[in-house]
Amino acid sequence: MKIKLFGRLVEITGQREIEIDQVYDRAQLILVLQENYPALVGISYAVAIDRQIVSENVALDQDMEIALLPPFSGG
Repeated sequence: MKIKLFGRLVEITGQREIEIDQVYDRAQLILVLQENYPALVGISYAVAIDRQIVSENVALDQDMEIALLPPFSGG
């Protein structure tokens, strides 16, 4: 499963895109990311699935576009 990273998250991980083994839902994705990249623990970021930010736990599959977005502000 490929995950795109943006902004500060690229600096933290050193990568713009990472690949992880299949995860089944958003909660498991976050756990796996924190295990593989301990610097993400305690960092605020949004998870976007198919270009929609999701905060609830949803099922994932290989065909979904997943991105991690740092906090942003604007008007």
